[in-house]
Amino acid sequence: MITLELIEEQVSELYQVAIFDDQPRNRKKALIVYLRAMGKPCNEVAKITRVDKDTVTNHLKKYALGGLQGLLAENYRHPKSCLEPHIEVLKKLFEQQPPHTANQASDMIFATTGIRLKQSACRDFLKRLA
Repeated sequence: MITLELIEEQVSELYQVAIFDDQPRNRKKALIVYLRAMGKPCNEVAKITRVDKDTVTNHLKKYALGGLQGLLAENYRHPKSCLEPHIEVLKKLFEQQPPHTANQASDMIFATTGIRLKQSACRDFLKRLA
């Protein structure tokens, strides 16, 4: 069980974010930690904010480890394309010889990089190049 003993400045900062932040996710995260800091039990905080008890615990851990900045950080995984190192070469290739279909583009990518893409992945890649 994580207990928070915050100074008034931290509680005030959490309250400000919980009420006035532009992002609904940030408001909810701050409200969860604020309610817990005000002495509400985890079960009650989870019920009030309509989240799982584990979510309350996770937000408290994030706050304990990184403060408000750590709590509000979005740490989503952003995978990199294996074609990332070849983007400039492929852009030039497609400018010189525009492919007519996704299959043709996929074949050109394979011939240039040795990386085989499915048709849908090739379309997504071409959209990102544009």
